Amino acid sequence: MENNRETLRKMKKNKRKNVVFLQKAGVLALFLAVIAAGVYGFNQLPGVKINKFLKEAQVYQEARDYGNALASYEKVLTIESGTVKAYRYMANLYLDMEDYQAAEEILYKGLEETQDKEIQETWLTVKYNESVNELNEERADFYTVERLLEILENDEEKASVYELMETCYNRLLAMTDEEGINSILISDQEGFGYEAYQKLVEKMLSLYQKSGKDELKQQLINYTGLQAEKLAFTPEDMLSYKELVKKVDEALGSDELKQLLGCLEKHTQIDALFSPLLQEFEAGNYEVARDFLVSDEYVAIRNAFIEETMEYWQGETYIPVSGIGVYLHYADGNWGFSYMDEEDEVARQGYIKVWGFKWLDNGHQRTALSYVPVSEGDEYYPLTEYCMMYWWSTPVNMELTVDTYARMNFRFEENTYTEEGKTTRAINDWGGKYEYKDTYE
Repeated sequence: MENNRETLRKMKKNKRKNVVFLQKAGVLALFLAVIAAGVYGFNQLPGVKINKFLKEAQVYQEARDYGNALASYEKVLTIESGTVKAYRYMANLYLDMEDYQAAEEILYKGLEETQDKEIQETWLTVKYNESVNELNEERADFYTVERLLEILENDEEKASVYELMETCYNRLLAMTDEEGINSILISDQEGFGYEAYQKLVEKMLSLYQKSGKDELKQQLINYTGLQAEKLAFTPEDMLSYKELVKKVDEALGSDELKQLLGCLEKHTQIDALFSPLLQEFEAGNYEVARDFLVSDEYVAIRNAFIEETMEYWQGETYIPVSGIGVYLHYADGNWGFSYMDEEDEVARQGYIKVWGFKWLDNGHQRTALSYVPVSEGDEYYPLTEYCMMYWWSTPVNMELTVDTYARMNFRFEENTYTEEGKTTRAINDWGGKYEYKDTYE
């Protein structure tokens, strides 16, 4: 009996111990859970996660695992778009990858988000270095100059930028082919072409109007009056270029672009005179040439070439006028222009030629022009040319009297050139009372 009581007492005591143990274990578990929750919560703090991803990205970057590095930086910006370090580190990563444009873009984005001065300085430095690289690698274009203008928008006192602009200007002018033609304004290559050029000049003008810097004014004059020996334009862009030069000249209030404007105005006058005639010829309406040949405007052009008094318009003997394109010339301080033709090539567009040389018929100067239409095929031969003249005609088997014959008459020729030679079909006294036709080779 006494033994049973002892056993029962021990069992109760052990039970109390177990309860105390379980209570202590519960308190410990609760404590550990609280700690774990605290650690988890701490790790979820934005600042902690940002530092973690930044360190993670730098490890990837050192291992040249650029894809994962970029992904880590993007995670940082997802958490906090104003993290300055992320933008700077990402720019460095892109520079390691030699992707200068991406570096510029991420820094610009960071500048928009943060307005941080350090990011701004880094952004301008990357722009400057990329421009230097493009010059060193001989791949400078209008975008290179535009990038330099963006630097000046933020730091107009940076003298080395003006020097780079001068170097870039000289490099652009030196981009000529074996015939000395500079095609930077008609090129469809990225960073070239008239549209990119016009945008650049207008941006340079706007910046000058804000800053008034003499150094920028000189660059504006340079880039407006591109002093190339033979600079190619499309006809439409040549007319637009005159308006651009006029706009810059009016803003500068100087005489430095006046002669260039005179040249461009002369081109505009010639274009306005010949464009309707060219359209008529393209439609096969050659009869309009009769009035044109004896017009005061055309006779004055003929005489100016013969007497070598023609201003700005360059050419000798057979001077082309076309819708193919225009060349702007600069040499020895003087401007001039000439038209493109497709002589010795398959004619993809029609063009006129002014006969600007002395050719007397019985003491009378012949007035003439010719027109080459678009070729019918892809081969140079046969080539067709139409010639229209006002000349002293010589009738066949006809007695010359004042009453029956006007000696100055029009003549129309259709010349066909082949590898064997030339065949001419002519209408003498073209449109006159005694008109007759002949053919000869």
